[in-house]
Amino acid sequence: MQGNKALIDALYGLKVNGSKSGSKLTLVPKPLDVLQYFCYIKDGAGNTPAHNAVSVDELQFLETLCRCVPTIYLGATNNEGKTVLDVAMNGCGRKQMIKFLQNKGAISNMKGEFDKLWAFVRNKGQDSNALFIEEYIRLNKEDSRKLTDWLNGYSDDDGYTVLHHLAVKGQVDVFNVIAGQINLGPLNKNGMSPIDLALQKIDFVVEMLIAG
Repeated sequence: MQGNKALIDALYGLKVNGSKSGSKLTLVPKPLDVLQYFCYIKDGAGNTPAHNAVSVDELQFLETLCRCVPTIYLGATNNEGKTVLDVAMNGCGRKQMIKFLQNKGAISNMKGEFDKLWAFVRNKGQDSNALFIEEYIRLNKEDSRKLTDWLNGYSDDDGYTVLHHLAVKGQVDVFNVIAGQINLGPLNKNGMSPIDLALQKIDFVVEMLIAG
């Protein structure tokens, strides 16, 4: 396992195998009770080892930790109220990390306060657009960084982010409001980005115009 030696030492102990003449050292997982205790130790910022593993992009450590402690609880929050999944969302290039955590049932503590915003983006009609923008402006004033993390990191069971839904419904007015805070590249479970979905609608409109 490559990466942070301190993290490796936390999970593994050394074991001598073989005779004195042909002995070798191997890494073996520490006892389960030790690892279970270790999982919930928090540092000064309230981060568990899983939080810290995500912060330094140690996916392999996180995978090993979850394998060694199958009952690990990934919903613990740090001093900022962030779960492990929230920390993973707060950064670029962590798609594999986020996917792994979601498959393990990790939860985001950010969703609750954004429930209303999510409902507006899922609903149809011009009123929903106006309500979304109003709620977005309020939340952006409260904590723009947290809102940005949610906009870019939260998705439904099909992998659709806020922008995927905006693209499907052609909500250009809402997109123009949030464009400066949103990543255009996330893929849903079908491997499609919001741009791919938007292009599908454009192609459909073009075909209608040609047919007419």
